[in-house]
Amino acid sequence: MCQELLLTQRIDMGLRFRIEGSGYLWYVTTTVVDFTQVFVKEKYFLVLMNNLKFYRKQHNFRLIAYVIMPEHVHLILWLLGKSSISDVMRDLKKYSSVQIKEELHAENNQRLISIFRNNSIGYKGQDFKLWMDRFDRVGIYTPQVLKQKVNYIHFNPVRRNLVEDILDWKYSSARNYYLDDQSAIKVDTDLILF
Repeated sequence: MCQELLLTQRIDMGLRFRIEGSGYLWYVTTTVVDFTQVFVKEKYFLVLMNNLKFYRKQHNFRLIAYVIMPEHVHLILWLLGKSSISDVMRDLKKYSSVQIKEELHAENNQRLISIFRNNSIGYKGQDFKLWMDRFDRVGIYTPQVLKQKVNYIHFNPVRRNLVEDILDWKYSSARNYYLDDQSAIKVDTDLILF
């Protein structure tokens, strides 16, 4: 099993609560409606990964850590541009939802289509709702909190009994940190050291 991560430099990042704008380091969680396990096939993971890559450039953020679980996602993002965390999450959720809807229709997955169609009832102009309305965010303001959140992210698949070792979960930044494997998505690992 891998060791816990240690910070290599002090980070002075914003405060907690509803601060917006650039320069802040955020721990973010977003969840699929009804905790439906949609991220169970490679193609759905890839949709989310490709959206992360695209919006990383579009919104100018550094991806510090991530894990994609079957029904939720944890991210640590450092916003550098003018975009807010709300801007990033709005776009990430909106366009990943559109693409996952297309994939579900292509494979004729009526069970999941029905779940997400039913969840859109009452939402004007929507016929498909993948993500819960809100997302959770915590401003990371000390090196200790950053270390704790990165470790929480990396050990999430082990705690859920999806894998025995953090390196066995393909859709986590643990592989970036411990194996220097940037093949799934590039992670900005320069803030943290083993």
